Amino acid sequence: MYMAAYDWRISFQNAEVRDQTLSCIKSNIELMVATNGGNKAVIIPHSMGVLYFVHFMKWVEAPAPMGGGGGPDWYTRHIKAVMNIGGPFLGVPKAVSGLFSAEARDIAVASGFRHALRKMKCLKLASENDEFLKLASEKTSA
Repeated sequence: MYMAAYDWRISFQNAEVRDQTLSCIKSNIELMVATNGGNKAVIIPHSMGVLYFVHFMKWVEAPAPMGGGGGPDWYTRHIKAVMNIGGPFLGVPKAVSGLFSAEARDIAVASGFRHALRKMKCLKLASENDEFLKLASEKTSA
């Protein structure tokens, strides 16, 4: 098992330039395959790591110096399966709905957002859901 970390503060390609992050992932996968009798690796990226791994797949097969130089069949020679967990392929649709829910009632930014949305008369959403926003802002009794 190999756990790959990356610096989320910089772009994927800049992480490779600064830390050789993508090269380390490539080397570790190749080493795992070689030391396990040629058995291919199973990759389980999580959250933003899913997008990072998608970038890695393009990078590893691209020619050097901009890519990993693995060739067009590197992926098929080394990877058996990829099981993505919580990848943000469609963005974060629950983030906005979370701002309207009672779960976010104690978050200062969320309550300010709801208040501002109520005042925005140009948004149809604000006028139609005003009652909903009021209910979402109220504390529920347990």
